[in-house]
Amino acid sequence: MRKDVTLARRDFLKRRGEGNKPMWNSETGFQSGTKGARAGYDDTPLISDYEQACRIVEWHMQSQSVNIARSFNYLVTGTSGFFQDDFAPKVSYAASVNLSRMLQGMKFEKELPLVSSMFGYYFSGKITERYMACVWCRTGSFPLAIIATPDSEVTKVDLFGNQSKLPAVNGVSLVTIDEAPVYFVSKKPFDVVSFIAATPMLSSEPGKVKIRINVINPTLKPMQITMGAGFPGSAPVRREFTVPNGEKQEIILMVPQGKGNPAVDVKIAGDANTSFAMVVPYTVRPQLELPSGGSVELKINRQEQVKVGGEEMDSQNRVLTPSKWHGPADSSAVVQLTRNGNKINFKIQVSDDQVVTTPARAPYDQDSVELFYALLDSAGKASGRGQIVVRADGKVFPMSKSVLPDFQVSSEQNAHGYVLSGSFTLPEEALKQHAMLFDVAIDDADAADHGRRTQIIWAGTADNCGSAANYGAVILP
Repeated sequence: MRKDVTLARRDFLKRRGEGNKPMWNSETGFQSGTKGARAGYDDTPLISDYEQACRIVEWHMQSQSVNIARSFNYLVTGTSGFFQDDFAPKVSYAASVNLSRMLQGMKFEKELPLVSSMFGYYFSGKITERYMACVWCRTGSFPLAIIATPDSEVTKVDLFGNQSKLPAVNGVSLVTIDEAPVYFVSKKPFDVVSFIAATPMLSSEPGKVKIRINVINPTLKPMQITMGAGFPGSAPVRREFTVPNGEKQEIILMVPQGKGNPAVDVKIAGDANTSFAMVVPYTVRPQLELPSGGSVELKINRQEQVKVGGEEMDSQNRVLTPSKWHGPADSSAVVQLTRNGNKINFKIQVSDDQVVTTPARAPYDQDSVELFYALLDSAGKASGRGQIVVRADGKVFPMSKSVLPDFQVSSEQNAHGYVLSGSFTLPEEALKQHAMLFDVAIDDADAADHGRRTQIIWAGTADNCGSAANYGAVILP
């Protein structure tokens, strides 16, 4: 369920005088079994039964947050159901029973303001006289502070209903949250705070990843912290520091690049006296360094860069659908970027054995180049995402509200395809953060095609139009 889509539909109903009309989730399911195997009604890769249990709880919690009146699971038995075909219960059945008990008599109050990869929802029950939070991570694991009054007790309840009392010092409990939803319950109101947040940042230092760590001390006394960060299999980079009570502190650790996701281990001395580790989700992005007066070149010409119309394999690496891409002469590109102060000049040389422009089609369903970009805020999060499609004849189609300042382009066809030459001014935020996210896609449609045959992309995926998660990056020293 996408929150933005649901809220947009509710706004649509309000504008037409139907704001009180209840909304339902219908025929929703998460297919589980042997993880990765293809099965079910649409032959998609399965998730594990445990993952299905987690997803069902997450689905219901997020539905509560946008006032979905009722939710219907697609099937009772089978891959999408709570039971196997012989009616033996899956773990999702136990999780759903516990979910029903936890939500009984509760009313959704607010979405918790946690770090970007965490989800948290807060409920209260006037009749039951209790307060509840449900929290989980999308990936990795992160610490939280549960802050209650010193005289109140907070109970932790896991996915299946197992309970344990949280140990607390002056009402503060430090816990680690992972991908399994967990509940916290108390008879009095309490706060849930991300007191340590770790964010991977783009770094201009070769072979290094910048990890920015923000710490808030929620306790009544100074926190002595020993912290280390590193990728699996490498020695962590360590730092020791003290955070006064009630204050914030930011730490930057430059960590050697490795494989997988970096981990941050934390040891806190003093009243809290605890240790934990958190896994920080990290996206490996191809990076280009482009100083003023410099130039860089990127190539889009490999099979693994084909994201639409590429070869499709099953779980046993058997070819289901052969690739529609026939090599660099069919569709590929060399992109040159040159920087002069705040100005970027680009030249995109596209190899295409048949240049096809059909005005009646959507711009990306014919021969065209797509430019994707996003700005980074001070927290390293992508914002101001934009997309421009330039048809092979030079016609420009802005696909987003965000635009590149002073964007201009011209086109020239040749014996091998076509060349787009142009320029734009770097947005102020890109200069301020010394970086921006960037990607280039080449759309190819031959004369006999009814739409786009293939799309080949420098860094990202076919989801580039909806998310900057896999864009490359341009470093602007």
